[in-house]
Amino acid sequence: MEQTITDPGGRVIDVAFLRIRPDRFRFVCRATASGLL
Repeated sequence: MEQTITDPGGRVIDVAFLRIRPDRFRFVCRATASGLL
């Protein structure tokens, strides 16, 4: 499951839930802000 959202500051945040085991999910969030990269 993956979703791209934008926070109030205008940053684009790519949120992904990676299913690594049937009973465990790993939450991964990659945020991209202008000027940080």
